[in-house]
Amino acid sequence: MIKNFVVAAMALSIAMSITSCTKEKIEQKVEDIVVQVMVDGVWIVTNYQEGTDNYTSQFAGWESQFFEDRTCVARKPSTGTIVNGTWEGSYSAQSMMGNFNNVAPINKLNGTWKIIRSTYTVGQFSRMESGKEYKLEITKK
Repeated sequence: MIKNFVVAAMALSIAMSITSCTKEKIEQKVEDIVVQVMVDGVWIVTNYQEGTDNYTSQFAGWESQFFEDRTCVARKPSTGTIVNGTWEGSYSAQSMMGNFNNVAPINKLNGTWKIIRSTYTVGQFSRMESGKEYKLEITKK
């Protein structure tokens, strides 16, 4: 998702500097690419850990979709459950924030996550809370 855009961002930066674009315009183009990756498709949780405990199975059957207006929805089609939320992504801060209200297990995705690794189809994130490391991996379905 984001880190693989570094090369693309560098190329975009060179191209944009040739056409006299400002730094802000270049950063906005990179942010636009990040948004396009997130909103293109449906995502599933393929790994979720709290410290050494793995809770990935709690997310079985759940899928999430992100929208350009920074809203998102988590669904569990087998039960008809729908949870609305919001999201933000920051290329400059290398972070992703999610808020799915207080509906378990989706509320485990709430908070600001540091981007560890990302491609167009897989994102790996972590966050620290009360001395415990949380790890999250999402994969495009």
